[in-house]
Amino acid sequence: MLMGNTIDAYWKWHETLGPLKDRPGMAGTWEYQLTTGLGIVEYMEWADDMNLEVIVGVWAGLSLDGAYYTETQTDEAIQYALDEIEFLTGDVSTKWGAVRASLGHPKPWKVKYVEIGNEDWLAGRPAAYEAYKKYRFPKFLKAFTEKHPNIQIIASPSVFDNMTIPAPAAGDWHPYLTPDNMVSNFNRLDQLTRQNLTLIGETASTHPNGGLGWDGPLASNPWWGGSVGEAIFLIGAERNSDRVIGATYVSCLNPSHQARPFLLTDR
Repeated sequence: MLMGNTIDAYWKWHETLGPLKDRPGMAGTWEYQLTTGLGIVEYMEWADDMNLEVIVGVWAGLSLDGAYYTETQTDEAIQYALDEIEFLTGDVSTKWGAVRASLGHPKPWKVKYVEIGNEDWLAGRPAAYEAYKKYRFPKFLKAFTEKHPNIQIIASPSVFDNMTIPAPAAGDWHPYLTPDNMVSNFNRLDQLTRQNLTLIGETASTHPNGGLGWDGPLASNPWWGGSVGEAIFLIGAERNSDRVIGATYVSCLNPSHQARPFLLTDR
């Protein structure tokens, strides 16, 4: 949803404000239309109701069809993201803080984590990924570090995705593995240091042992082997909790064997 199907159809947070009848909606990336009835305010109210700490993902100039912003265009994406954080955290004297207050939330929300993009190692690779590493992420990191030094910035790849994550940023690892590979990755997080934190933003044992991976069918339902493999892997994450920001489980539960994720934070 964040990225959108095309470069001009990403999730525009400012279009999710106000009465539902005034929200244009968008084409969903999972083959259905989105009303954006669950907008940025509703997300934050939901988090408040459940006493959750949010990780705000901001659009970083990449769409699912592989198109990406040039270095000059990236400045526009950065300002749009900074405006989003101002809407969430700014005082009522700021432009977007005043808009938030007009919607019934004069008190700013607290945002501790901001992730730049989503799986930027995937769509449009290798060119789009090189652009992320060369200028998109560095420019975002510089702008956010200067404007919001107390926010932990997270890159959408991790150190396990052939990217050196520059300090003070953290990474985001999305391991979808067979049960056996879950077990073999039990101690992989041990190599992290306090200087290269990571979020496990998505993880699940989605492929049976001996299967074809992404070239074959996903497991249609959770099964014992996958559950045991995931448990062993997450024990490895838990024992490195000083370096792992959090972990998110993604389930694929549909008869067509296509991924339909829902997220449950493990914090």
